Amino acid sequence: MEELSDKRLKMIEAARMYYELDYNQQEIAKKLGVSRPTVSRFLQQAKEDGIVQIRIMDPSSDNQERARLLKERFGLKEAIIASVPKYEDAMVKKVIGEAAANFLHETVQDGDTIAVTWGTTLYEVAIRLPNKHAKKIKVVQLNGGVSHSETNTYAYELRSYSRRLTRRHRI
Repeated sequence: MEELSDKRLKMIEAARMYYELDYNQQEIAKKLGVSRPTVSRFLQQAKEDGIVQIRIMDPSSDNQERARLLKERFGLKEAIIASVPKYEDAMVKKVIGEAAANFLHETVQDGDTIAVTWGTTLYEVAIRLPNKHAKKIKVVQLNGGVSHSETNTYAYELRSYSRRLTRRHRI
């Protein structure tokens, strides 16, 4: 197990104080001997690294039952339903990206191969994928590149898939 740096320990402590003990950022800064903007960066980094995971449980949305029905009807191993608070293209892609990134983070294991395409939704998955230390992960492209496109398909940026899945946690 890798030794945690002083900075990383402070980040974890800041996250505990903020999310578990309801301290505000100024109080945390004073206790840790850092600036309030540093606390803000710690909290953001903790989310990006998967140390802090926020889930909103909406009782009006029975996504688990819907997922069960999809799995049953189509013979799927897994189905994930993502509730979208606003039906704007960017928000839909962000929510789907978050759900897919969490699924990958939970399920990818050493030696897995992940096949991807390109596009803005998959880009949202890649940028939201928490770091995970996994060995011998292969990320392969399902289709060829685009020679010319009016919109950015993020084909090149999706390389971050493999880097984020095999990167050690560090700050």
